[in-house]
Amino acid sequence: MEKQWKYIDDQMEIETRRSFKKAIILSTYHDIRLQSMLPIYPILQSVYDRYHPLHLDFSDQYFSWNSLQGTQTTKTDAVGDLFKQVKSRLSLEWDPAIQVIYKKNTLRYKEIFPEGKKPFRVGEIDTRIGAFNTLLKNIGTDKALDKIAKQIDPEYQSLLSARKVQVGAIGNTGSGSGAVETARVAAMNMQYRNVGFVMDQLFDVRDKVLPLIIDLKTLRQKNQVTFNGSLANGAKKEALEQTFLNTDTFAIKLTGTGSLKLYLATDADSIDSEPIPVAAKANTVIKIADFKVTDLFNHRSLIVASDGNGDVKYRINLL
Repeated sequence: MEKQWKYIDDQMEIETRRSFKKAIILSTYHDIRLQSMLPIYPILQSVYDRYHPLHLDFSDQYFSWNSLQGTQTTKTDAVGDLFKQVKSRLSLEWDPAIQVIYKKNTLRYKEIFPEGKKPFRVGEIDTRIGAFNTLLKNIGTDKALDKIAKQIDPEYQSLLSARKVQVGAIGNTGSGSGAVETARVAAMNMQYRNVGFVMDQLFDVRDKVLPLIIDLKTLRQKNQVTFNGSLANGAKKEALEQTFLNTDTFAIKLTGTGSLKLYLATDADSIDSEPIPVAAKANTVIKIADFKVTDLFNHRSLIVASDGNGDVKYRINLL
C-alpha cells in the first residue's frame, strides 16, 4: 500500500487524540491569537467567525467533563474511605463479638467465615462490598448474633449507596467524554483547515502568521508529567517549559537543605510573576492561578530560584 502524503494528515487532530488538555490549550491559543490578529489581517475575520463557536463548544464540553472527573475522584475516595471504616469495624468489633459466642475453631464460626477474611481483602470493590452481604446471609436467623447483624446491615447498605453514587459519577464522566471527543475533533479539524486558509490567502507571510496563531510548541511537545532536577545554593534555572491553563496545579517535593521561590516567566532568563515560596523539605501542591499571570500563553517557563539556604533537589509532578 502506498504511504499517505504527510501533509494530508491533520496533525492537530492526531497529536491530541490522547489528550483533551493538549487540545484545549491549542484551541484556546488559536482562538485568542486569531482575534488579536484581526486588526493587522482583517482577512482572518471569516476564519475567526467559523472557529470561535467551535472553540466555545469545546471549552464548555471540556471544563464540564473536567469538573465531573473531579466529582468522580471525590466519590471514589468516599467509597474507599467508607469501606476502610466498615472493614475496620469488622476486625475490631464484629469479629471479636462473634468469637465470644462461637470460638474461632468451631464449625459454626467457620460457617460464618468459610474463607476467613479473604473476601474482604481480595477482589474488585463490588466483590469486597458483597462479602458483607454474604456475611449477613451466613449469620442468617441466628438469634445469638442478631444484635451484631443489626449493626452490620446498615453499614452494608451505606456501602451500597455510596457505590451507586460513584458508579453514577463514572457513568456521567464516560458519557461526557464522548461529547468532549466530538467537540475536540471538530475544533482540531477546523484549526487544520485554517492553516490551509492562511497558506492560500496569506501565502507571502505564512511563515510569520502561522506561528502566531498555532501553538507550535505545544503541538510538537510530547506529554511529560514528572520533572526532576537539582539547584545549587544561590542559583536559578528553568525547571520546565509548558503551556498552562489557569485551572492547572502541580505538586512539588523538595529534598536537601535549601528552599525555593517559584516564578512563571516569559522565558528562561526572566522573573516576571508573583513569587511562590517553597520551604525546605516541603511536599505541597501549587495552583497556577497563584502566580497571578494573565497571559499564560507567553508565560510558559517555570523558574526555580534558590533562597540562598543550601542546595536542593526537586521533583515536580503536573496534576
